[in-house]
Amino acid sequence: MRRTILFFPLLMISIFVSHDSFGCRYTIREIGFSDIGSNIYQLFFFTNSQTPEEQVLSLRKFSNLQLRDTNVRLEIINVDENESSDGLKFLFQYDIQTFPSVVFVSPGGESMFYSLASEGQSLSASSWVLFENLVSSAVREDMVRKLVRSYGVVLLIEGSDREENRRVKNTAREAVKAITESLNQMPKVVNEPPEILVIPYNKVDEEKILLFSLGITEKNKYDTHIAIVYGRGRLAGPVLEGEQINNVRLYNLLTLVGADCECGIDNSWIIGEMIPLRWGPSEQDKLTKHLGFDVENPFVKTEMSQIIYLKSSIETLINPLEENLLGFVEGSVEMINAADAVPKITAVEIQKSFSQVNQSNNSILLKRTLMTLGCILLVIVIWLYFFLLHKRRENKN
Repeated sequence: MRRTILFFPLLMISIFVSHDSFGCRYTIREIGFSDIGSNIYQLFFFTNSQTPEEQVLSLRKFSNLQLRDTNVRLEIINVDENESSDGLKFLFQYDIQTFPSVVFVSPGGESMFYSLASEGQSLSASSWVLFENLVSSAVREDMVRKLVRSYGVVLLIEGSDREENRRVKNTAREAVKAITESLNQMPKVVNEPPEILVIPYNKVDEEKILLFSLGITEKNKYDTHIAIVYGRGRLAGPVLEGEQINNVRLYNLLTLVGADCECGIDNSWIIGEMIPLRWGPSEQDKLTKHLGFDVENPFVKTEMSQIIYLKSSIETLINPLEENLLGFVEGSVEMINAADAVPKITAVEIQKSFSQVNQSNNSILLKRTLMTLGCILLVIVIWLYFFLLHKRRENKN
């Protein structure tokens, strides 16, 4: 009994302190696997009073099946009855006269129009094919498999210039090699390095939805592009094209993926926009085994949400170069041309972002410290109470 009383406060203090010390420690990659802060894609399905009700009911049933584990949401709008939907603006934008018709809208507001009129194919069949193409493709399925197990994906979309394609591929390989050598310096160990996934130029038209989500249109699809994808299909920074693509920028963006989410970086880096895809229970189970925790756990999501919505404010003495957050030599900073039109992805800017202390983080740290001290004091008081009670019983005996 005496040993229990003596070790009780030490046990309780260690629990409180360890919980405080190791809580809220996630990388940007890990937060990227959650759906926190993600903006959905909207699918507006326009019908009118002439559309058979059984067709509408059929659409609702298989859309629930096809879109259930995706970041695409369907809204069926009867234009003769609904006068308040936000989607009605697209009815006038595309001058839609035939029904049913579909408009697919990205989180950024860009849209694509689809007519479901297809000779020799029923409305249900054409809708089924459309829904499946919006959330799945050969490249996206391969990407999901790679994202679950690896650090991330370097998605390379070839252009019409073969020499440029070759240059960008070599640049991507060099950046992946450099980040692979730095993986053991990251806050969390990831055994599988980033993987390069290439969309050949002759297959670009097969990935129209994916390109649409990346902001690649008919006007610039002939250029070579690169996107860093991590987590549940999130984009790390902007999609790069042409002369914007170099070793340092790719390395910087890859570095961000493995960074500690509490490093003071701008929150917009932590919750990049997602591409439209399907992420089902099978992928989630594999991810949980891979990470060692469930990102969908309510406690984990609450903690991640608190981290994401904190705001950076003041500078700190933390030097990301000394702490090996970037992993390249000082001279590499000078390789960036500040006149380029790519925002906030230079080594200098990343260093500034990493060197920002989050005032709210400081506040939370103070609260945690006070809470820990309060818990320790409470444990001591309880221990004294039981200790004195034990002493009195011994004296009576």
